[in-house]
Amino acid sequence: MARLLSLPAGGKTFSSPYLKSYRVPQGVLHNPSSDRRTTKGVFHIVEDGFAAPADKQAVPRNVFASLLTAALHPPEAVLTLPFTANHQQAYLFVSLLIRPLVCPATANDPAKTMETRFFAPGTLVSNLDFVS
Repeated sequence: MARLLSLPAGGKTFSSPYLKSYRVPQGVLHNPSSDRRTTKGVFHIVEDGFAAPADKQAVPRNVFASLLTAALHPPEAVLTLPFTANHQQAYLFVSLLIRPLVCPATANDPAKTMETRFFAPGTLVSNLDFVS
């Protein structure tokens, strides 16, 4: 679904300051303007909960709340859904909920899954294509 929404309806390309997406014979190519190939230091975790992994940054609750507030109020241009770029534009967030199996069932225990929900502003719907 994310792949379908990452290009304008009937279109072959989408471009923004953050990425360029192209339809290619194998599917869709997403070319981010900044591709670091790492998440080191990018994810912020609230202090006082579970221990933060060494490659993440633990921050006080008020700092995390400020970061989250800023992230949930991006400029309108970042909220543009590429699929609607050539028509009446939609400005929104997109999300993806996955529930992978983390422990298969055994004779004594049921299967265990873990829910993870990803959020992205509309322009970056292609990011959900990477996790699905």
